[in-house]
Amino acid sequence: MFSTKPLLNAHLKNPSANLTDIEVTDVMHPLFGRRFAVISISTPPSGEGHAVVAYRGHMRLRIPLSATQLALPKQYLRTKLTLESVTELVTLAKQCEVLCQSHPVRSGNASPQHSKK
Repeated sequence: MFSTKPLLNAHLKNPSANLTDIEVTDVMHPLFGRRFAVISISTPPSGEGHAVVAYRGHMRLRIPLSATQLALPKQYLRTKLTLESVTELVTLAKQCEVLCQSHPVRSGNASPQHSKK
């Protein structure tokens, strides 16, 4: 006869009681805008943490925390250029035709035809 041991309710890596679902907020992530029920959250001491979420049936997904609303706010590089200076730069570039040449210069001759008709 085998004896069974009762399962313990381990509280490690369980989401906090007030966090039941998360939303993917990174516009570059393929699941952007979707919400998922949180199963667990991992925050290792070094590296990026992730959330394990319920997907379809018994499927689970591992989503980086940086792709969710739990990510730290991103620092954006601010410019010292004013709107007027950027507008002037674009106008000057259009006058010099450096943005897009309407008729680009060809370099070299056309490639020879290798197939016979």
